[in-house]
Amino acid sequence: MKLIDKYREKMVDVGEEGDDLIETTLREIGKEYRPGLIRWIREESDRWNRLLLLEDRINQATLSKDDPGLKAALSAYKDFIMEMLKSFEMENSLPLFGNDLDDVERMITREVKN
Repeated sequence: MKLIDKYREKMVDVGEEGDDLIETTLREIGKEYRPGLIRWIREESDRWNRLLLLEDRINQATLSKDDPGLKAALSAYKDFIMEMLKSFEMENSLPLFGNDLDDVERMITREVKN
């Protein structure tokens, strides 16, 4: 339950202010845009769909207060993110999480355990 409460606090109705939040987020994403991303989404549609399904599982488990389901979904999400970082050489994303793949894995594992 502790894990669910932690993530529930982050879910808010942003209302009209959400437009500014979305625009700001898109600008931040755009700063790190790498040519070929759209091509990757098209070529790797199965992986893209898997990412969206995993995020949906996390949301459903959080909203239904399913703590074991949330832990399982977060663990699967962690594995997927690590697979993507290793498979597609996304090292330019690492400064968001740490210095190397080991830092990323430790950070994600810590979140799943909490």
